[in-house]
Amino acid sequence: MFNKIFIRFFIFLFIIAAPFSLISQTTDFENMFNQALILYRNNDFEQAKVEFLKIVAQKEDNPKLTAATLMLAKTFYRLRQFDEVVDYASLIIDNYAQSRYRPHAFYLRACARYHKRQYSASLEDFAYAIEFADSQELLRVAESTATNLVNGYIGLTSLEKVYNSYPWTQARPILTIWRAHLTGKNGQAAKATQMLQTFIDSKPGSRYQLIAKELISMGFESSRPVFRIGIILPVSGYFAEESQDFLKGLAFALKNRDSAEPEIQLILKDTKGDIVETINAAWELLDKDVNLVIGGLEGQKSAAIAGIFKQAGVPVIIPVATDNNLAQIGDLVFQTNSDMEARGSALAEYASKNLHMKSFATLAPADDYGSALTDAFANKVDQLGGAIVSQQWYYPGTTDFSRQLESIRESGFRYAYRDSLRVWGMDVNMARIDSLYARLDRSVRYASDENEGLDQFTDIAVRSIDGFFLPIYEEDIPYIASQFALYNIKSRLLGGDRWNDAELLRKHQRYVNGVLFFAGHYINRADLAFINFTRDFRVATSSSPGDMAIYGYNIMNLIIDGLDSGAVAAHEMAAFLKNVKDYKGLGTGISFQNARRINSSVNILQFQDGNILRIAPVE
Repeated sequence: MFNKIFIRFFIFLFIIAAPFSLISQTTDFENMFNQALILYRNNDFEQAKVEFLKIVAQKEDNPKLTAATLMLAKTFYRLRQFDEVVDYASLIIDNYAQSRYRPHAFYLRACARYHKRQYSASLEDFAYAIEFADSQELLRVAESTATNLVNGYIGLTSLEKVYNSYPWTQARPILTIWRAHLTGKNGQAAKATQMLQTFIDSKPGSRYQLIAKELISMGFESSRPVFRIGIILPVSGYFAEESQDFLKGLAFALKNRDSAEPEIQLILKDTKGDIVETINAAWELLDKDVNLVIGGLEGQKSAAIAGIFKQAGVPVIIPVATDNNLAQIGDLVFQTNSDMEARGSALAEYASKNLHMKSFATLAPADDYGSALTDAFANKVDQLGGAIVSQQWYYPGTTDFSRQLESIRESGFRYAYRDSLRVWGMDVNMARIDSLYARLDRSVRYASDENEGLDQFTDIAVRSIDGFFLPIYEEDIPYIASQFALYNIKSRLLGGDRWNDAELLRKHQRYVNGVLFFAGHYINRADLAFINFTRDFRVATSSSPGDMAIYGYNIMNLIIDGLDSGAVAAHEMAAFLKNVKDYKGLGTGISFQNARRINSSVNILQFQDGNILRIAPVE
């Protein structure tokens, strides 16, 4: 009996005490929140952050959870910790759809994303803040801040995506006004005026009608069509000098432009030579409503740029990189410098068809550069019915090439032996030739005091190899050229683009005279067109043009030709570029009329008696 009475008494006390406990707990959160708020208002943001974090950490029975979360996000904003602002504002947006703080969280996240230079995402958040705003104060401040964003950082394409992303009601009027404003800014005055007039006729709120009428009264007639070119280059950091030279070439071509329409705007982004900065720069340009992008100088960074713009419908010009397959990243990517595949193939084709060479040996560095050029050269030789007699490799830092040259010399003997047997009517397979050659080689070694094989013991010149392809680096030329002469291999030397150095070749002329090699462009310094270009360039820029200036000059003139032909929109410029054939630039041609959209124009050069001359351009 006593136990029953005790239990009833305990339950009674619990029922009576529970509300007081909840009141006490609520009071505690209220006091904690007020204390944190006082710290915030006193600008003691570090301590306010700590106090708000304590409140937010309590998830259950916390009446101040959403308010404290919003204030925590505001505190992080005042501390300029924008990643944290986005995180805590997103907690409210994603988890508390009915909270009265949600539109404020959208506004706060929009401001943080603006500082993070995520302009499209920022605009979308501003639109949601306007859409769900429950006060005129928030509505006005969100509209005002977002209007500044639209005027300075948002292109029409990005705005259209936001406009079509949600069935807006409260935000639709201001979004419509922004669309009309950017349409007029892009030179489409009649379309912008019609959009505003339709908007006025639909009878939205009087405040928006006044804005629309004011825009119409200001007029768009003075707006000229604008073609925006985004340029992504390492203006500072590594390759800064080359970038500055390239920009001078662009500017010089613009200065000499005959037509004034459409207006060409250049939007420059500095990558500082860093891949992360390159990616950030490309994302920023997506919000700029550009019609064309030029960049960067290196293959990896150019690939990143091309990948980001792949789905944007914006053509990308890769100006100087020679890496293979860059243009395959997207259907609107164009490589104005011939790639390694085009260059190696062009030299093989010229040697085979014009010089009637049939047999070749190759010696290249065992890296991506050497492999790409050797593969392109060898594949074209195979395609044309020629033969690669020997293929040798070396590692960086090698100075003794005796092993590779001995192997080539031996392969030359084997190849000659096979041809001799065929002349005698004995068309035997390579296994049989190897067996016969090995027997002869053993006989020679037996007769040699130092056990030298056929290729070492005899001083017979190897004449069975028509061409010796050396896609090597500048620093390797002195070593290989002199050692090649000792091995009595009577082959025509063929080189890569790193041979294009007249001063270096003159130093070793006795070994390399007559060498053929390829280059992306060739300038005859005595040519009248180049003399006039150099003179005018110096007057305009107070500097002499380097190779990069010529690349920039050619690319901008090609773009100007496209604009003059009526290609004033991104898709029109892409169509123009796809049909470019035999464009005559300074020192080179440009042709994109192929499935790869890589310039197929390659210059074949020859070093002869101290001078480098162009033998032929190859398409």
